[in-house]
Parts: sequence; C-alpha cells; structure tokens
Amino acid sequence: MAKRFYITGCQRSGTTLLRLVMECHPDVYVFDEMVAYKILAGQSFDVPSEKSVHGFKIPRWAECLADEHVWDEGIAEEVQNLYRGEPIVFMIRDVRDTIASMRKLAMSATETWLDFCAKPILQAKFERTPLGLRFADEWDRVRASGDSPVLIGALYWKYKTAALLDYQRRGFPVFPVRYEKLVSEPEPVLRRMCRSLNLSWDSRLLEHPKLAHTEVFDNGTVMGNTDPKRAIDTTSVEQWREWLTAEEEEAVLELVGDLNNIAREKVC
Repeated sequence: MAKRFYITGCQRSGTTLLRLVMECHPDVYVFDEMVAYKILAGQSFDVPSEKSVHGFKIPRWAECLADEHVWDEGIAEEVQNLYRGEPIVFMIRDVRDTIASMRKLAMSATETWLDFCAKPILQAKFERTPLGLRFADEWDRVRASGDSPVLIGALYWKYKTAALLDYQRRGFPVFPVRYEKLVSEPEPVLRRMCRSLNLSWDSRLLEHPKLAHTEVFDNGTVMGNTDPKRAIDTTSVEQWREWLTAEEEEAVLELVGDLNNIAREKVC
C-alpha cells in the first residue's frame, strides 16, 4: 500500500504551489482538490505503479482532520474518522497576504473569493460546529462590522491556521511550511520537507514550470487560477500593501491577535 501524506492549510496560502512542486518528485503522486476529496471518500483512481507515495491537497478540511466527521460546506464528500497518523504538510502565510489573495481572486463579475467562498463556509462552520463557541468573540466582531469581507477573511484564516497548533499539541507528525520561506528559499525548505516525509531529494522539485501536471483546466490553469508554468517567485509577498487600507490592516491584525506571529514561529 502506498504511503500517504496531506497538504493543507488555509486556502490562498500556497497549497496549490506546493502541490505542483511535490508532484514533480518521481516517487510522488499528488491529488489536487478536484480528485482528492473523492478519493478520500472512497472513490477509486488509477495511479502509476512507480508512485509509491500519494499526497492529498485538502485545504477545505484543514481544521477538521482529527474530527470524527470530516466535511466542509459546498462539497459533497464527507468522511468518518479520516486521519490515521499520516504526515501533514501545513502551509502558513501572513494573514494580510492571504486576505489580499482572497480579495484578488474574482469568482464572478461581482464576487471575490471572500464573498463567494469564505462567507458561506464561515457561516455554516460557525452555526454547525464548536468553532462558533471557540471563536465567539471574533464571530461577534465580524457580524457587528456588517460582515466586513476582510474580517470574514481574517476569521476564516484564524480558524484554519489555529488547527496547526492543535495538531502540534496532539503530537501529530505535522511539518509547517511558511509561504514566504518557500518562495524565497525553495531548495532548503523543500529539502527539509523531503526529510520529514522520508523522501530522497530530487532536483526536479525546483523545476515545476517545465514539467507536466495533472488536474489542469482547459485554459491552462489549475486550482485557484494558478498558472502551473509560473516559476517560484516572491512577487506576491507583501501584496497586502496594495490591497488593504491601513484601517483594514489594523482591524485584521486585531482580530487574529498573536496567531499571525505565533504561527510563523512554529515553522520548522
């Protein structure tokens, strides 16, 4: 049986980039979100026999891997008792840049990712799970703001990213990867990650724009409107300066509290 690992973290934090990179390893096959949830829910999928390690990119389930019932608003797949102690690669990105990326991604002529995805998911999670109690103060602040999109993004990021600390407290084999480190120093980050997954180092991990990828849309992009031919670069670091006002930045940092700094300190 193939070894398994998960790639997760808040959406818009670099999980797709890491998927593209990791599937360049000759021993690894990574399922992106069009397939990963279906496979984990029991559907079969043929994988080349030489791929002895299977990765599953599942940011939709980032906060509930340890739950008895694993689900998310807007996808049909649900799983009971999913987690079996497999390695977890957890992406972390500055909350301000994550929200900026959510705001940049248009889902329709009138809605961004914050409106189309984050808002209904947040509503469902906080009505139907203990998150509504755990983050009650933050939820009240979002509602008092008139459902400010940036505060919706901040709270969405907070409950997703808090899962990293929960998993570490439980002693799960979780390897945190900071987006800013991955794009500025890819080789040392990826070498450490390979060691954590008991994979040999392979230089093809640095060549993802040149190699073929799975789950590519007709327009040449992959999940999240990501261009698989784009090389790793740092142009999206501190993009929040163009997308958030000073008042919005202050409100976001106030809502997430110390977690933005604590999560960065947890990076291996």
